Amino acid sequence: MRFRVLYIMVRIPRNEELVRYIAYRLRELRLARGLSQEKVLFETGVRVEHIEMGRNNITISTLHALCTLYGTTLHEFFTPSVEPETTDAPEPTDNPEISDDHEQETHPQ
Repeated sequence: MRFRVLYIMVRIPRNEELVRYIAYRLRELRLARGLSQEKVLFETGVRVEHIEMGRNNITISTLHALCTLYGTTLHEFFTPSVEPETTDAPEPTDNPEISDDHEQETHPQ
């Protein structure tokens, strides 16, 4: 008995939020390195203009090639940069009578 295998292709919906994030990050990294879209094309063979506008999906291989050119890893690409948290600590004072390093000692007279 022969069996036939039926393949059903399921179209996965496009994740617009992810596409926009990738587009933004790629453009951000390219500009931070001072690279033009033409220079990226010359170095990698990848036309990034439609990718950076979120028009085209990108393969993992292409993303890896761009990350390599931009000097980052895939892990770093998807890891958001953490900004230092602001504290409510008071500003240091210029008053020499107040010591930030230690409390003033009192000496009995």
